[in-house]
Amino acid sequence: MARAQEETARVQAELTQVQGELTRTQGDLTQSQRDLGSRDAMLTAHVETIRRLEDQLHGMGITPVTGAGSSGLGQTSSSPPPDPVSREWFFDDPSPP
Repeated sequence: MARAQEETARVQAELTQVQGELTRTQGDLTQSQRDLGSRDAMLTAHVETIRRLEDQLHGMGITPVTGAGSSGLGQTSSSPPPDPVSREWFFDDPSPP
């Protein structure tokens, strides 16, 4: 009988510990969700600011950068200007005719 009571006490102590860990984990999750919500709100505000600035650039006839590539440089929404030196001229045989 004493063994059963010891086992019950041990299981109850373990259960109390697990419940405490669960409570801490739930608190951490709640804080993480608040942090994420705050970051989402900041990101939304930044996106709106960028859109307003892009609209202003469009109004001045300037094509804005639409996004950053892996190199960190943005891509314009229009195609690049033609190469001033044609590839055919550059790779022509330099020997006289």
